This record gives sequence, C-alpha cells and structure tokens, in this order.
Amino acid sequence: MARIAVVYQSPHHGNTKKLLDAIRAHTPIDLIPAEAENETDLSGYDAVGFASGIYMSKMHKSLAAFVEKNQTRPASGKAFLLYTSGSGTKTGAKDLEEKLKAAGYTIIGTYETRGFDTFGPFKLIGGLNKGHPDQEDIEGAVRFFDETILTGI
Repeated sequence: MARIAVVYQSPHHGNTKKLLDAIRAHTPIDLIPAEAENETDLSGYDAVGFASGIYMSKMHKSLAAFVEKNQTRPASGKAFLLYTSGSGTKTGAKDLEEKLKAAGYTIIGTYETRGFDTFGPFKLIGGLNKGHPDQEDIEGAVRFFDETILTGI
C-alpha cells in the first residue's frame, strides 16, 4: 500500500477537512497540519498532497510556509493539490503549484470543489454555497484520489 500524506489547513468552516476525512475513511493517509511546528520529513511517503480552502484567490498561506520550511520531499517528488472554494475558482492553486514545482515536485493532479463561504460581504447574505461540500463533492474527492492519485504513484 502506498504511503501518502496530506498537508492541510481548514480553519474557516472545515470544508477541506470534510473531503480529507472521507478520503481517509476510504484509504489510509496521514494528515499533517500545515502549521506543524517542527520540520516534517516527507521522504518516507510515495506522494504528498496539499489541501486548503481558497483565501483571497490563493491556497492558505501556511501551505507555502510549510513548503519553505520543509526541504525534504518524497523520493518520487510527486504531489497533488485539493481545495475548496466559495467562488468556484479554477486557478486558486496556481501560486502553490508554482512554488511546489520550484521546490522539485511534480504535480500529479488537482481537485477543486465548492465550499461554504461566509467571508467578508458574503456573511451579510448568509454565505455562498450552503451545504457544500455536499455528498456529491465528497464522493468526487474520493474518486479523484482513487483514479488520479493512487493510479499516478
């Protein structure tokens, strides 16, 4: 069985964590909080995922800080991205993807889905995407993991 870790940050509504919990219930993965205080050795993993919501059109800044702080990566160099977004942006992972590539990673897949969002003015109207990620979004994340990540390593 492949060893896979996911570095994540899901503080707002736990949207991204819902996806990760479903994946972990299906396939064993190690979840590593992005704000981990100590350097994390990723060399024992076959692939590493990076997951968060989108904040101001980017993945959470703690993921980029994690990449800068942790110089080890899987021997395969394989990484994947998973994120939830209130706006449905398809480019929210671009900055982190570029940072990972510069650090020597190969991106083997990206999964994006809507997430409940009450940031800024959206709070005044009760938020965007109530009920997301829903069961279909969650099943899509598990399918992505099975079909793209597990077959790509």
